[in-house]
Amino acid sequence: MSVQPFPSGQSKKLEQSFLSTIAPLVGFQRLLGHVNISPEPGSSFAARRSWRVYAVLLNVFLVLYVIAHILPYYSSLREHTKERGLFMAFAHTEVYGLGPLLRITAILLNVSVTGKKVGAVLSQLQSVCDVLSVESATFAAQLRRFRRLSVGLLALLSLLAAVEAVLDLLRRGTGCPAVLGLRHCGWHLLLAPGRFVMSVSYVMVSGQLLLISLLCAAGLRCVHEQLRQLHPEQPQLAERLRQLSAQHQQLVDAHRQLLSAGGAAVTCAMTAALLAAIISSCLVSWGMSGAISGGRGQPLLLTAALTLQTLAAAAVLAASAEAGQQLLQPLGDAQRHLLRLETRPAGLADRQRRRYLAELEHDLGTAGDLGLFRLHRPLGLAVFNIVYTSALILSQFQQAQKAACPPPA
Repeated sequence: MSVQPFPSGQSKKLEQSFLSTIAPLVGFQRLLGHVNISPEPGSSFAARRSWRVYAVLLNVFLVLYVIAHILPYYSSLREHTKERGLFMAFAHTEVYGLGPLLRITAILLNVSVTGKKVGAVLSQLQSVCDVLSVESATFAAQLRRFRRLSVGLLALLSLLAAVEAVLDLLRRGTGCPAVLGLRHCGWHLLLAPGRFVMSVSYVMVSGQLLLISLLCAAGLRCVHEQLRQLHPEQPQLAERLRQLSAQHQQLVDAHRQLLSAGGAAVTCAMTAALLAAIISSCLVSWGMSGAISGGRGQPLLLTAALTLQTLAAAAVLAASAEAGQQLLQPLGDAQRHLLRLETRPAGLADRQRRRYLAELEHDLGTAGDLGLFRLHRPLGLAVFNIVYTSALILSQFQQAQKAACPPPA
């Protein structure tokens, strides 16, 4: 592969290629102003407005989803507290209320913790990738390939999430199961789009972490290609090495900032998952004892589903952060190799350059090429979470038909 500089006419196209590549997966941060990126005028203005409307609708539905859970949950908890006491009332209402609220809390914390951090990382990374994309035909081609994959992937997962939301809406529209404890069927209309928001949010968060890791890996490969083309007797060799070193340092710094934000998101998600798992384990024991003594084991099914869904959602974030952490090691090794090359005397530059290139070849082999870098596991978990929830909804569909919907108060 060779590095070919582009004329100025193609520089704008490559910049727009970068913008269109990151557009599908940066999600709420770019659309709501956390990332300062200005797309080209003309046809992209309509696309920018459409994405902004999409993001606003997602946030509105997320707020409605929170309201749709909090109000009936609080009302049912207050009623059962008068009849059974606080502990039994909490145990009776948790199976439909607290678990989803914990997952909502994890998403809200993640958005607040990672929003501006991810935006800053993307803004910093854009300055590096703009330079690299102008100088490397390979990098531009890889960006276009990743754009096709990411758009198709997000469309597929959004479709699955939409099917899940429709199934849930149909199930809730046929009746109000008593185990859900909801008094007003009108709230069900808000819960269905909320499921779509939840699923897409997990996909976007996972995609943000992995996308920046992919761009860091692609930038590192582009630096490698430019170093390969340098001649040992080139007059500006030392200056060019300093420029490439600065670009590489920006890539490493951006990736470290990403991991610090991703680590906070994973901590929030795992904390919510741990609380849900502990509470659900207690309720599983209560459900088993109830099934043995009175033949009522419905809470067992619901709490098991709650645990699996929560842990699967947290695992999506954890797997993304793990993939980013695995990429950081070869990035750091390559940085040290480049610093050693930069500080050597001029007479040793060519030998050190060949040694650095050989070491960098190994680092890039460890990090993996640009593509779906370790994307199969978090995406598999995301798809499994959506499919499992849809199967659970279908299994409860007939039960919902048999239950009568209580009239509004």
